Amino acid sequence: MTADYISLLAIVAAAVICPIIAQIVPKKIIPEAVLLLLAGAIFGPNMVGTIQDDQTIQFMAKLGLAFQFLIAGYEIDPKLLTGKRGMKGLATWAVTFVLALCAAALLFDPADNFMAFAAVAIAMTSTALGTLIGIMKERGLEGTALGDNIMSYGVWGQLCPVIAIALLLSTRRAYQTLIVLAVLVGICVLVALGTRRVKNRGGKLMQIIEAKGDSSSQLFVRCAVLLLVVLVAAASVFSLDVILGAFAAGFVLRFILPEGHQRTDDKLNAIAYGFFIPIFFVESGMKIDLLSVGAAPTRLVIVVLALVVVRALPAFVAQSLGKGKKLSVRNRAAVSAYITTALSIIVAVSSTAVDAGALTQAGASLMISGAAISVFLMPLLAQVLSEPEE
Repeated sequence: MTADYISLLAIVAAAVICPIIAQIVPKKIIPEAVLLLLAGAIFGPNMVGTIQDDQTIQFMAKLGLAFQFLIAGYEIDPKLLTGKRGMKGLATWAVTFVLALCAAALLFDPADNFMAFAAVAIAMTSTALGTLIGIMKERGLEGTALGDNIMSYGVWGQLCPVIAIALLLSTRRAYQTLIVLAVLVGICVLVALGTRRVKNRGGKLMQIIEAKGDSSSQLFVRCAVLLLVVLVAAASVFSLDVILGAFAAGFVLRFILPEGHQRTDDKLNAIAYGFFIPIFFVESGMKIDLLSVGAAPTRLVIVVLALVVVRALPAFVAQSLGKGKKLSVRNRAAVSAYITTALSIIVAVSSTAVDAGALTQAGASLMISGAAISVFLMPLLAQVLSEPEE
């Protein structure tokens, strides 16, 4: 237990120090998430060893990942999933996935090691939307043409890989997984419709919730957390990845509160970004072996270049096709760079593949290191490329 407290102390200290360093660095070119990952890599078991990656820290990190996906799902405007731009984003992800499958086939034989093959392919198609939303808020991109394009493409880079994880990394047959997913969707629909009906009808229950919303009970927040835990637990019961349940919880919460609820939003962000999400980043960094990655820098460069070719290039081409008003060339390149920011999905799929014995820890460390570099490099590149729209 003492070791748990020491590990937690080191993580919380990093959570306080890293944003201060990020603010001090000229032009704020290093995102806080990168510093948290670096802190995990340095003070984790692969180097200094102050932070131990035990079950307690792992569980809290999974809660941090769940909160990140909850907020990502909640931030998604359903309109981004429909319409011409939304469909173009989906089609672009499909092209990206085909390219990723081809690239993964160069590393792993699907017939011999399908899980590693699928994990690498899924990783290359992902966008760390939860991390990206935080960066967009810092840079004031929400509601802008640039921001809307980032979300239109980025949302599919979060949603589709989550579904692909359930379908391709499961030990069940495909039809069984589809049935389980349908059941989970049914649970989400029932919860969403039932809760929204209670909210719209008002009544004694809603009066109590509203009365206790800002009291010591914080009932609005507790209800949102209950929703998260219910769907994460449901996903776990069905042997699905918890990120699927967390992402679904975010969609359900947006359905219940289509216009948002500022006080609840602020409090959820405080819980998530104030405590749980930093633990996720630090624990993710603990999976990186800096010495082994540093011994083979060429492979790390290849991983980053693969992300650019597979994820960014199709997005740039897609934005350049079709009629109608388009962003400038530089801003199209900036959107492509932003959506190549990857982390959460890569951590999830690499951990799953390692646990199944399909991927070595060194291979997972390389993938996570590439993702960490993308969190630093891609937003920086996008910031340099972007320009004000006329």
